[in-house]
Amino acid sequence: MKRHHVWLGIFLLVFVIPMHPRARGLQNPLSLRLDPAQQTVEEGDNALTTTAVSGGTQPYKYEWYDGSRKSTVTRPNVVWVMRRASVHAIKLVVTDAAGSSVEATVQVSVRP
Repeated sequence: MKRHHVWLGIFLLVFVIPMHPRARGLQNPLSLRLDPAQQTVEEGDNALTTTAVSGGTQPYKYEWYDGSRKSTVTRPNVVWVMRRASVHAIKLVVTDAAGSSVEATVQVSVRP
């Protein structure tokens, strides 16, 4: 009976444990989700954008853009004060400590 336990232990060490992604140094790929994907607000109202980032190597770096204009905001969740009526493409680029990056965009329609 003990012989079976020894062989099972050797099998686990040689074949199973090295196949696990963390044992091979692999991680989940960096992924990003913005919520909500689109929203409509009145001029002067706030628009809240929340993020869900997973995978990659922490810490994460956050870069927000309103169209092509880069924001000074570097936090994961943002409350935007929408001052002018138009359609805004709010983009977030997240870069992890290993240099991988991912981006997502939300559309905010602002009514006068």
